[in-house]
Amino acid sequence: MRGLTLLALSLLLTSPALLAGEAFSVGVASSMSRVRPNGDEYGPFPSGNITEKGVFLRLARNEWESLQICVKPTGGDLRSVKVAVEGDLDLVASGQSLVTSGVESQKEKVEGQCEKTGQATVKPPNRQTVGCRFAASNITCSVVGYVNITNKPPYRFSFTVKANNAVGYYRATAPHRGGWWPDPILDFLGEADVKDGVAQSFWVRVHCPEDQPAGVFRGTLVVSAEGVEPRRIPLSVRVNDFTLGRRSALPLLITFRPSGSKKDPASAAGCWRRHRDEWIDFLADYFIMPDNLYRVDYGVCNIDFETLERLKREGRLGLFNLGYWGYPPSTNDTDLVKMRKDIDGRIGKAYRLAKERGLLDHACIYGCDEIDPGQFHLAKAAADYLKASFPEVPVATTARDNSYGVGTPLASVDWFTPFSTWYKRDQADKSRAAGHKVWWYVCCTPEGDETPCNWYVDRQAIEGRLLMGAQAVRMRPDGFLYYETANWMGNKCIVNGPFTDWNPRNSIQYNGDGQWVCAGPDGIPLPTIRLENFRDGLEDYAYAKLLEEKLREMQNAQCTMQNEGDTAAVQLSNYPTSQLSNCASWAQRAREALAVPREVMDTMTNYTGDPAVVNRWRDEMADLIEGAGGAK
Repeated sequence: MRGLTLLALSLLLTSPALLAGEAFSVGVASSMSRVRPNGDEYGPFPSGNITEKGVFLRLARNEWESLQICVKPTGGDLRSVKVAVEGDLDLVASGQSLVTSGVESQKEKVEGQCEKTGQATVKPPNRQTVGCRFAASNITCSVVGYVNITNKPPYRFSFTVKANNAVGYYRATAPHRGGWWPDPILDFLGEADVKDGVAQSFWVRVHCPEDQPAGVFRGTLVVSAEGVEPRRIPLSVRVNDFTLGRRSALPLLITFRPSGSKKDPASAAGCWRRHRDEWIDFLADYFIMPDNLYRVDYGVCNIDFETLERLKREGRLGLFNLGYWGYPPSTNDTDLVKMRKDIDGRIGKAYRLAKERGLLDHACIYGCDEIDPGQFHLAKAAADYLKASFPEVPVATTARDNSYGVGTPLASVDWFTPFSTWYKRDQADKSRAAGHKVWWYVCCTPEGDETPCNWYVDRQAIEGRLLMGAQAVRMRPDGFLYYETANWMGNKCIVNGPFTDWNPRNSIQYNGDGQWVCAGPDGIPLPTIRLENFRDGLEDYAYAKLLEEKLREMQNAQCTMQNEGDTAAVQLSNYPTSQLSNCASWAQRAREALAVPREVMDTMTNYTGDPAVVNRWRDEMADLIEGAGGAK
């Protein structure tokens, strides 16, 4: 019971805001939170007060950010509950200064953009805007779906408890609880009937186009239902004056290979290909390629090079795998000849096609999945041959080489990939000095009371964002690998909601493992709360990479001191009236942000559960980027 009491207290102290009314209550929750329909301590309904300022999101150009509006009837069942931007009207710039530190030049810049363009219109068909409006079409409001968990997985629920210790918290666990959990985001469903006393979440997703002027834009969200007075909630969107890239700043190797019954036309695996192009663009928006880590194409090459070429033209192409490599059964001549023939026939063909199309700089060769040291001498024969045959293409593995190729038979492997909590940064640095790169990955863990971040439906959603963001920034892996995103088993397409028939359990009882996406009506793509947090974490990582770049620029061009003891103020040339007037002070703040504050992350297994803490860290990085001249 102590674990449950601590959990209830922890979530009460960090719960989001609530607006009460006669027919229904409205709450706002972070995208890093889960709100269960029964509103228990594992996913409580938001409490507190929504102020007259309403709700607020901040994001950069080319970024996505979300929040949840939660509705709970208090006077009987409600029909056709929905959340929408009022009248589909664009948000209008407030004319405020972009930077809160009193930089007048920024205010003038925003107002000048408005004067030049006037009241802008939406440019079809790409939803982008010019001028001082933020298009309502860049905001979607979708019903959050629920999945019923009936199995008992091998892990417990993990949460953060506030404590009087060095970091102010510790990570605790509580017994697993089944029942309905929020996960799929039903983008095909704009409204839902909600029973009295049941909490229903709506996912409000904001995308900022690349050509959006910076500034603060204001509009209104309306919560409505049949026969009751609607609720209006002010919405503010602040656009940072910098732009994120169209592909992940952290290299990724991720499989999208839908599995399940392909013969059943109602199954997810059987019908998703009807919307194949939509799936490719959908995945690319989440930085995921149409790739397969375990590609073994005998006699043919099933890589869709035309799609890869298109993604490259669009600036969205990440890494892809030329083919899976394994080790021979022995090192006798017969087995080695057979191995070389296999590599030449499969990977060699893909290599030649990729080279002809100018795609080799995005290619790698993955294999020897999680092999033990007893197979290293055999894997060496394959890795050596791969490097001799395709020297410009990195060879990657999740082989359990704790030295990451330093003084081991696998010295010819380029990229090593330990499990995230096995990753040793000191050893990784030694491996990098020897010419390797060291990534990390996650799979079927934690178990019991272990608390590493992962992607499970029945754990806190913040874990995925921390893994891809704060933890990657602190620990500095060279990339992230994941084995599957569409392990759909026997699931049929989701055709209604919010309570769905989708089963997130994999074959070994882990809920959501290998399953980040769902298929909707006729096989259309549907994201999950976990997929949204995956992308949000990568965007946090992108902030850190931009800040690193600004720190280098400052130190090289403006922050060169006469000696280490010289603390004389050095004005930032871009913003002479900024509060960030001391360059040394700015650099110190930047270094602290890039080290990741301990309130965000203490260790890989002890980290915050409070979304506000993550947002403060992210906003600090944004302020520093803008303060150094973040516009591109």
